Amino acid sequence: HRDVRVGRSDHSPGFTLVELLVVISIVAVLIALLLPALARVKDVAKSIQCASQVRQLGQIMAIYADSDENGRVPPLQGAEPEGSRWWVNYPWRELNQSNPYTYYRSPLFSDPAVEIAKSYSYGMNAYASAVSIEDIPNASNAPYIGDGVIDPFSAYSLRLSPSSFIVHYDLDYRHNDSANLLFFDSHVAKVVEESKWYVYATWNVLDN
Repeated sequence: HRDVRVGRSDHSPGFTLVELLVVISIVAVLIALLLPALARVKDVAKSIQCASQVRQLGQIMAIYADSDENGRVPPLQGAEPEGSRWWVNYPWRELNQSNPYTYYRSPLFSDPAVEIAKSYSYGMNAYASAVSIEDIPNASNAPYIGDGVIDPFSAYSLRLSPSSFIVHYDLDYRHNDSANLLFFDSHVAKVVEESKWYVYATWNVLDN
């Protein structure tokens, strides 16, 4: 009997070197296209978390003002029995009655978009120090707490005002060229770099 084998190959089918290089090139192109999109999604997530933290800080400040301060928000900086305190410390006396003047560092104060570890990422409007919320004529336009430029030497940004002389006075547009800013009516908005944020009248909440 004759053994007839039609179309039989002694080699198993597989990728040639050229085909393999083409596949690798396609995968590389897809990764290059996806990475920027993934980075943007990550940045958006950080911005959303930041806005949530700023809103929570506003709620804590409101608790402070409603407790025994006759509607007044914390001072930007003031003297206490244990020494000078910034606004970040005052609300914790309502939440930490066992030791009301503990300089409490909460994750709420650290923007996830800031790479400096244990930084105070937010600043308070310097012209809103200890003001009564009822005295603000236009609360929806009055800036209160927002993203501040971090001082790399002290890793904090606790004050916001229209000044360029000290680095941590300015808004920091770190979320895709925008900054999260809390207003006195409790809403948080993304603001972009405009000339009005460098004008005294914008920050002087009692003149709005």
